[in-house]
Amino acid sequence: MRVMIDSNTFLSGIVFDGMERLLLRTLVHSDHVLLLAKFSVSEVERVLRRKFPSMIQDYEDVLQSLDA
Repeated sequence: MRVMIDSNTFLSGIVFDGMERLLLRTLVHSDHVLLLAKFSVSEVERVLRRKFPSMIQDYEDVLQSLDA
């Protein structure tokens, strides 16, 4: 199944514990295909660098998992 999530869901899944993180983990570790708009990826990175710089490595790890 292809699943598309928006920027806020993606950001929340990286930064906060909760349903969004559970969703993101489930999608990364399943046969589902996660669809992210290029704009959403750029927006999330911009917000992380500005507000949550300590979470950049987690963000990069998620992106790496998606490329695998």
